[in-house]
Amino acid sequence: MSITEQVFEALRGNLLAHRPELSGEDVVLCPICLRKVSRAQFLAGGLEHILPRTVIKQDGPYRRSLGTINQRCGVTLLCRQPRAWGKDGFKSLDGCNGLKGKLYDRLWRDLLDDAPHPDADLRHRHGVAILMMAYLGTFQYFGYDYILRAELDEIRAQFDNPDDRVTNWLDRATYNPKGPNLAVVTASGSPFFVGGIRAKDAPLHVLFRRFSAYLPRGHWECRGLPGIPLLRPDVPKIGQANTADNEDG
Repeated sequence: MSITEQVFEALRGNLLAHRPELSGEDVVLCPICLRKVSRAQFLAGGLEHILPRTVIKQDGPYRRSLGTINQRCGVTLLCRQPRAWGKDGFKSLDGCNGLKGKLYDRLWRDLLDDAPHPDADLRHRHGVAILMMAYLGTFQYFGYDYILRAELDEIRAQFDNPDDRVTNWLDRATYNPKGPNLAVVTASGSPFFVGGIRAKDAPLHVLFRRFSAYLPRGHWECRGLPGIPLLRPDVPKIGQANTADNEDG
């Protein structure tokens, strides 16, 4: 069974644990628009890297030692069916996958390195991109039990509106411009460290690379996690980026 098939089976099993009424359909749900994606559609191109593969391939030897490109990018599901997006009803012929590439992926070309960057390099859309990457990383860990909560509706709506303010959670999507010594490195190979205070109303804190975001509460109540096969079983940890990364050009 290919990695793509394994990911589909993991997501489908997780979905049916929370939406058993879909047991008669061989589908999963796009985490952004929540439309159905069939097995055939997923296998034909539904698997998507969360962090752009082209940027992650530039990692130095230390980060490369932590996992494969798939592990270091993180993987998710995104639809490719045509859809409208934004308040003005723009059209995307390649669904949420195409929107992610067009609206957000290109923003990371100059920010996922280890060089210092002034605050002036960041725009509103960067904040939206940070929030959306954190959301997709959380989906990889907690699955449908978390993202199908009503509190996450405003996060998904923000994805479709890159230049408008839809949610106040944008205020907590931040970037550390100071360089690699404050970067996040996880032993799991995943780019995302997810956690937070174990309290009923506490938000979920997501860290990746030099970015930090908070998302609505509810993660501690999740059951039946998806078990994406690209995630290593060891526990993620926060650490400092090894200086070898800086010597890799």
